[in-house]
Formats: sequence, C-alpha cells, structure tokens
Amino acid sequence: MARNVYFSTGAKNEQALYEDVIIEALKIYGHDVYYVPRTIVSLDSLLNEDTESRFDGAYKIEAYVESIDGFEGEGTLLSKFGLEMRDQLKIVISRRRWDYLVGKYVGEKVVRPQEGDLIYFPMLKGLFEIKYVNSKSPFYQLQNLPVYKLTLELFEYRGEDIDTGVEDVDDLQGKFSETLIVSVDYLSANTFSANENCTIAFPSGGSAQSEVLKVEQVSGGTIKLHLAPLRFTDGIIRTLSNGCVIESSEGIASAVIRSVGNPLSSSNGVFTNDPSAQNDELELNGNALIDFSQRNPFGEPDNTR
Repeated sequence: MARNVYFSTGAKNEQALYEDVIIEALKIYGHDVYYVPRTIVSLDSLLNEDTESRFDGAYKIEAYVESIDGFEGEGTLLSKFGLEMRDQLKIVISRRRWDYLVGKYVGEKVVRPQEGDLIYFPMLKGLFEIKYVNSKSPFYQLQNLPVYKLTLELFEYRGEDIDTGVEDVDDLQGKFSETLIVSVDYLSANTFSANENCTIAFPSGGSAQSEVLKVEQVSGGTIKLHLAPLRFTDGIIRTLSNGCVIESSEGIASAVIRSVGNPLSSSNGVFTNDPSAQNDELELNGNALIDFSQRNPFGEPDNTR
C-alpha cells in the first residue's frame, strides 16, 4: 500500500528546524576553520589543470571533525620521491552557513565547495586541500541535503601565491616557497615593504606579478628583495635577469634588478627552505657516476648513406 498521507517528511518548517539543530551542533562541537577558495589563473585546456593557482581570500566557518580517532588516509610514506604525508581528515560543514559565509563572496558560478580549495585549521596549524566533496550524505532524510562532507588531505605547497589577509595562512608561503633573491638599484626615493605586490617588466617584453616577502638591507648600501614565485601575465615563462624593472603595485617604489641570486645556499648547496632536500647533492654525485660523454658502444648510426 502507499505510504501514510498524514505524515510528511518534506515540510519546510521541519526541514528548517532540522537544519537549525545541525548548525547549533556544529557551533557547539565544531572548530573554527578558514575556508580558502582557489582562484584559477591560467587553465591548461589540454590537461584541465592550473599550474599558477592563487589563494587570495579566507573565510571563517565552523566545521565538525568527523575523524574523531585522528588522521586517516595512508599516513606517512617513504616513496621514490621522498617522504610523503598522506594524512586525511573528514569534516562536516553546514550548506546554509557555507552559502552565507563563503558562497556569496566567491562568485555566482561556484555553488558548492570545490575540490582544490583549502581549509586551514588554527588548532592544528595545518593547511589541508579538499579532495572530495560529498553533498548527498545524509541522503534526503527530510527530503533535503543540509550539510557537505569534505575529505581533506594535507596540502602540498607547489609555488602558489597565498595572500588571504590571515597572517598565519600567508606565512606558509614564505615558509615553504623557494624565494627569488634579487639585488636592486632603486629608481625612486621610496622603498619596497614586505607583503606588497609588485610587477616585473622584462627587457624583451612581457611582465610578471610577484610579491615581496622580505626586504633585506645588506652592508655597503646593497638592497636585496626576496620575491615569491613569478606569475606571468601572458602565460609565457621568461627568465628573470639583470635589467628587469620591478615596480610596486601602487607605483610608489621602482627599481632595476642588478643581479639575481641562486635559490640554493652557496655554502652547503641545499635549498634554503628545506635543509633536508638532497636534490643538489644527488645531481653532483650522479654526474660523477655516469659519464655522459661516452658514445654508443654498439656503434653510431651512419647518416651519410
């Protein structure tokens, strides 16, 4: 027989009450986190990926950690690429609260949390990337979907620009990025300041955007600027060289680059932000073991015939 017509699970007032109870529970048992949406700079239509993503906003929202027994996922792995952290978390956020606190600021086309966006946990001091968004659990209990369940994985920094306005989040870029160190001669009376955006014009044409992470005063009147990875405005990658002109985004300070430093430390040949990296050491030892000057022992092809 058909279901009882006197009982309805789709009443608007019941759905609103159910959603209010969920939001109240999240506010009691949840944690304050920052939702950091990703902005796509130049999408590769062939591979459908963006290698120059940036994160320029952070929105506080409450979230319940569903992984109560600790981190999930594969944990810490020792692979052929080195030590990899595969820690995962599952969290729950309210659909209505996301629409109110985040959705109205990220654009009309974004109607739900997106894979690739970030979540920052102040309690863990960790940045996590959204890997999967489950928007249909619980499955229509009152004929509605009140929450999102997000599967997060520890974020692996790949040179993205992070400028959210939240100091703890923005500091991660300076901590993990391999900065460009340039010596400059000022063209103006004003100087650069840390955390300001700048534009770099190349002598051959074209420009790039960057951020001044640190201004270093060196003896003898030399000024060194620590720049974040470059974001090329036309998508064409160019080499930063002497003669490039760097100007602050407000047009207050400008300078010409006199020399470009090496991101590797000159003293021990390791990456400045990752002393445990062995890239330089492995390359030097590999060149000593393999002699690339040897010709084919089985004979070279005769192209004269």
